[in-house]
Amino acid sequence: MFLKNFLLLSFTFLSVTVMGQINNDYLKEWKKIEALESKGLTKDALVETINIFKDAVAKNNEAQQIKAAMFQMKYRNMTEEDNQQKNLFFVDTLIIQTKAPAKNILLSMQAQLFQTYKENNRYKLYNRTALEEEKGNDITTWSIAKLNATIANLYKASLKNEAVLKATNLNGLDAIIEKGKNTRQLRPTLYDFLAHRALDYFMSTENDVTSAAYKFIINEEAAFAPVKEFAVYNFKTKDTASLYFNALQIMQDLLAFHLNDAQPEALLDADLKRLDFVNEHGVFNNKEKLYENALLNIETKYSNSPASAQATYLRAQMLVASAEKYNPLLNKENQFDLVKAKQICEAAYAKFPKSEGGINCKNLITQIEKPSLHFDVEKVNVPALPFRALITFKNIDKVYYRIVQANREEIKRLENNNNYEQVWPSIVALKPFKSWSIDIPNQKDFQQHATEIKVDGLLVGTYYVLASMKEDFSLSNNIVGRATTYVSNISYITNNKNELYVLDRDNGKPLEKATVQLWTNAYSYSTRKYETVKSGFYTTEDIV
Repeated sequence: MFLKNFLLLSFTFLSVTVMGQINNDYLKEWKKIEALESKGLTKDALVETINIFKDAVAKNNEAQQIKAAMFQMKYRNMTEEDNQQKNLFFVDTLIIQTKAPAKNILLSMQAQLFQTYKENNRYKLYNRTALEEEKGNDITTWSIAKLNATIANLYKASLKNEAVLKATNLNGLDAIIEKGKNTRQLRPTLYDFLAHRALDYFMSTENDVTSAAYKFIINEEAAFAPVKEFAVYNFKTKDTASLYFNALQIMQDLLAFHLNDAQPEALLDADLKRLDFVNEHGVFNNKEKLYENALLNIETKYSNSPASAQATYLRAQMLVASAEKYNPLLNKENQFDLVKAKQICEAAYAKFPKSEGGINCKNLITQIEKPSLHFDVEKVNVPALPFRALITFKNIDKVYYRIVQANREEIKRLENNNNYEQVWPSIVALKPFKSWSIDIPNQKDFQQHATEIKVDGLLVGTYYVLASMKEDFSLSNNIVGRATTYVSNISYITNNKNELYVLDRDNGKPLEKATVQLWTNAYSYSTRKYETVKSGFYTTEDIV
């Protein structure tokens, strides 16, 4: 929903791509390293990478410092055993040699390395007993609480030296930052970039964090307040280690930083991220109303900004969720919420068609307008008597029906064919025994409805009942469905004594001297599938 951080590497150091081509710094050296790696000479590549790092430190080239640090860890991981764990602490030796802002990026990288280690070893950590003192760099002895504290402290440390980070434009970091559409105006400074990385951690679930008796809970309405009020509000708690509490504090500083921006894109992106987080994790009696009002405030105050369309989209999603509560018998209050969602999305798309929110709105409109059709028929029906079919439908005004008579072998051949591109043309091509259409009471609410229709009685036999949105039953831009029904005046019941009773389906009376052919599903080793084969043959007199 919101912009993802766009750091080039995943920090697994297994899929790093040489990006020297997008930055002229050390171009010759990086090409040499690329050539060495392609020949499998990773130790030599590591030496060259270390040389670039040292030179970049001496020349205060932060981008190349970080890039060289990344590749050092990559090649160390390729040339030394168990170095994924060693790299966690190797970053410390690089951090000591650097200063802000390169130091801050390395701290954020190290936090993610520890976070990845935790995720990969979560099953071990849950069963590990914490030691009284957890000292040293043997991470295999650390408890999950120790890891959580380390990760949190590293992310918070990555945001220190705020003045430097807020003054560092990302344009100078092209060697390590991947360019993307609209990313620079949403993450204009290194502080934005690192703050959002930290937020992605602190906003994550707290299920594996030990809860204090005074656990912090987001339950103050100020969490939904307009930016100016939220940014200065004092959230109080004894649980200062809470991920959610730290997330709110980072958000306050981030939003205050952008409060007076000439263009509101970065502010609104962060603010919508804040509101979504509070809506998901906050505990309020009137949460839906608070969230809706906060979104409406953004739409009103920033009505001329394309970024406001995302607030409209989120509000439309609320209406979609509300529409799911509709029940034609028990709750009609939400029946037309999808209509409202479509209307506000159409307005947002018309005004800002190229914005993220506008595009999301367009996709939601398509989803709301999408038709659906499903129908069910009783598996067996009585000859010559009308029977019912249940239709479940959405956004459809008319349904066309066909009844096609088929025999056992024909159905078996079609049902066993898993290639739907062949099956459906074959079924639709069958000559219909009967055709008709039904007008559907479309209430124009975009909701799913159901109704029963009458099907005229049929003679004894086996039939396909086909339904389609289009009269010609074409397979292009259409919904076509089928159901198999058997028309017979015979029914049967069994009991736990393996006794079989053959009855008249209409009145339930036993049928005398009725012949019964039993079939069983048996596995065929020649075709490697289950097949229906004949079993015993009886008359009702033999069974009774």
